[in-house]
Amino acid sequence: MFFRPARLLKLLPLLALAIILCTVHVSPGQEGVYTRGPRTGETVPTGWHLRWPFVERLVRVPAEPFVCAGETTEVTREGASRIRQWRVNVLVRSDAAVRFARALEDRRPCPGITDGVAQALGSGADSPREAVRATLDGMGLETHELWLSDTDQRETGREVPSPAEKRRPVLLVGLDGADWLVLEPLMQAGMTPNLARLKREGAWTALRSNNPMLSPLLWTTVATGMPPEEHGIVDFLIRDPATGARVPISSNFRRAKALWNILSDAGVASDWVAWWATWPAERIMGHMITDRVAYSLFGYEASPEDTVGATWPADYLKQIQAHRVTDADISLEDMQRFVRVDARELDASRQRAARTALHKAYSDPLMHLTRILASTATYHRTALDLLEDSQAPLTAVYYQGIDEVSHRFAHCTPPRMSLCSDADFRRYRDTLFNFYSYQDSLIGELLERVDPDTVVIILSDHGFLSGSERPTNQPPHIEGRPGEWHRAYGMFVMHGRDIPAGRTETVSLYDLAPTLLHLLGLPAGEDMRGEVLAAARAGLASEVTRIASWEEVGARAAPAGGAPSSSYDEDVIARLRSLGYIQGPDEEEKDTLAVERVEQGGQSPAPADAGGVTYHTNLGVLYQNRGEHARAEIEFRRALEIRANHPDALGGLATVLLDQHRSAEARSMLEPFLERSAEANSRIWLLYSAACSQDGRQREGLRFLERQAAKRAVGCRLEVARARLMVELQDPAGPENTLQRALENEPGCMTAIEDLFDLYETTRQLERQDGLMLSALRTRPDSPRLLGLESLRLKTRGNMRAAEETLRRALSLAPDDPMLLTNFGSLLGISGRYRQAIDLLRNVVRRNPWLLEARVNLGAALGKQGHVHEAIEVFEEARTLGISSTTLLNALAVAYAENRQHNEAIRVLEDSLQIDGDQPMVQTMLTELHRTS
Repeated sequence: MFFRPARLLKLLPLLALAIILCTVHVSPGQEGVYTRGPRTGETVPTGWHLRWPFVERLVRVPAEPFVCAGETTEVTREGASRIRQWRVNVLVRSDAAVRFARALEDRRPCPGITDGVAQALGSGADSPREAVRATLDGMGLETHELWLSDTDQRETGREVPSPAEKRRPVLLVGLDGADWLVLEPLMQAGMTPNLARLKREGAWTALRSNNPMLSPLLWTTVATGMPPEEHGIVDFLIRDPATGARVPISSNFRRAKALWNILSDAGVASDWVAWWATWPAERIMGHMITDRVAYSLFGYEASPEDTVGATWPADYLKQIQAHRVTDADISLEDMQRFVRVDARELDASRQRAARTALHKAYSDPLMHLTRILASTATYHRTALDLLEDSQAPLTAVYYQGIDEVSHRFAHCTPPRMSLCSDADFRRYRDTLFNFYSYQDSLIGELLERVDPDTVVIILSDHGFLSGSERPTNQPPHIEGRPGEWHRAYGMFVMHGRDIPAGRTETVSLYDLAPTLLHLLGLPAGEDMRGEVLAAARAGLASEVTRIASWEEVGARAAPAGGAPSSSYDEDVIARLRSLGYIQGPDEEEKDTLAVERVEQGGQSPAPADAGGVTYHTNLGVLYQNRGEHARAEIEFRRALEIRANHPDALGGLATVLLDQHRSAEARSMLEPFLERSAEANSRIWLLYSAACSQDGRQREGLRFLERQAAKRAVGCRLEVARARLMVELQDPAGPENTLQRALENEPGCMTAIEDLFDLYETTRQLERQDGLMLSALRTRPDSPRLLGLESLRLKTRGNMRAAEETLRRALSLAPDDPMLLTNFGSLLGISGRYRQAIDLLRNVVRRNPWLLEARVNLGAALGKQGHVHEAIEVFEEARTLGISSTTLLNALAVAYAENRQHNEAIRVLEDSLQIDGDQPMVQTMLTELHRTS
């Protein structure tokens, strides 16, 4: 008998229902326990399992450590009540999984633990800590970490500094991704009059961003004055300890006090609107409108659970309802301010969106724009309401729109890129510029409502590439690679009475917290890396003060509490993915590492189980930036255990190994990846070339690269990697031909241009070098790297004035670039301006202690001025940091010889020859020193 199709269709719903009822899934990081039915007490591992519906019940129990936090009422021995905040990191014991599962049933772990902690603290025990541990032990939990606040005021017992009488109200406006290079033409065209006036009348400069250039990390650094590895916000996603699912980062994972905590301790109110990683809202003096409020605007019917932690005070959320603008409220007229669209096209987009899941609306540029406009308007109206009601001493408003619009439409701004179709170019060519103009009008509305005595600070966390500097091989929303379009320099302007007008020194993200505290009459912490900006000191004309740490006074840093996830998580993740900030399902793989509690420099890091592949990769980059190779290696290896071939983690680990001269390890690790899955333009090719060079395996490495090149499309970095090994093997024509071929396939490839420039310099083919630079600058006239090369070319031609002018232009585009500054210091030294060179290079070395070129140039300038002892100190300091190279050692040996310390010079030269025995000049110098000693 055969089934008819119609009959089969009728059976499909029944089949689907049977599958749903009879199967159950246990996710990685969980253990399944049957609590009812014939298999009661039996445990099952990760995966799909059959069950008897309505007879058997399977409860999922965390199999890895997880974190719970909250606050509860404690009864003291005297019968008094007080509030305690608490946080625990616990693991369900294997022998207690069944017992814990029965207690847990359908509830998540944290509510049950919350009940247990409340019971322990309400018992009036002599030792609350031991009572909590005993209660958790009775629940079958192994306590890895337990933290209890001291009192209901959460005080440390140290006196909180009082704000000075002389202070100014502050309006802080964050414009994610705003860039002076985009803004300045708009100012000249009259499209952004408010920002133009603030810049004209105030102190302005570029803001130097941090690496990794990702918004949660950067904006939390602004709010804390701490680097991500210390404040704990290291990624866009973390892992829900109860479910193992990836959820957006939250305030629960911040480990350092933010300004809103510090100001509350000092009795200073502040209002915060839409700041990154503020959900769930913390109890502060003032208002906290978290970064989750906007998601209730997009078609969701918020349940009571979803609104928990959305604002502080909690009931302020009701007041926001009057200001709500949903994506459905955005009219055709609203949209036509930004894009060329008619009613038919907009209606068609909305109809398509209505037929898909809510979070998928981000895949349509028009629907994404309606959401950007809706959330921007809602948060802006809320900010205006707060200012109208009563301006707090600090009002901080964050706008994400410029960054979102840039990621969605920057490739369609003039001049048109091949990445943007003709139709999209006609529709979206002015979208970004029009949004800047709209954002400027919102700033104007804020300015109309603040006290005239207010100091206004507007900044971005990073810039965004524009014009000829835009990447040509991928759009700005490419999944998982947003940093490709971010520019390392954002914008900063400070305006107010007595704030001196004009360009000031480059600002860092770390400078904001100390500066804001100073303006509000409070000291910064010594543990904050930044400085109080000169413009703020001049404007307030008061002494800059410091205390050891705000972590040691007032309230202790504690998690905000509240649920680790919400029903909006899927929408948040969809938006992040549409902007390129996170990847697809691979990014959400489970961390299979065992959790270990590692004490690092006195700090207990965020739980290892919180992080995914990007979390650990970012942390590795942060440690690598600090020269902490061992800690960086641990994090990169953790990332690679989660996802074996993650390119960023692999590249980070290879760099760490090469920095430690472990080239054989790097080479053997990279080869399998390059053999199987590397893109032809991956930077891994360059790291492999460096590993072969360091390991003395140039010919073997070149054969491997040539085999790979024959199997895939030509890519710039693969060709550059081959050319570099050819140079070392002294191939007469191969390097030039290979690099030329790389540029034919990708004319803007900077690594190929730089290598070809160096090749022509070495071989004295100056006419070809001139032609190379003329061609490159014609297509990329605003590239700081190209202008830096052009300055070097002019310097070698003896045209020092033109070289300096070109380098100044490069520095106007990248004002704090360490290599450009190092070259400028060298130029100053060559022209005899040693004092200026020393001052500039000292500053470069202070900010970039591992930059060898800056140290060598600084030492040379000090030597020319007769400060040989200081030059030796500069070089020896590099050795204490783990820097080891023949360049450094030879410079140090020369300094020792000039200081008549011949034995030390001999020892250092011998160390240099241990690294590279083929150095005839070093051999000659060593012979001469032995003769004269």
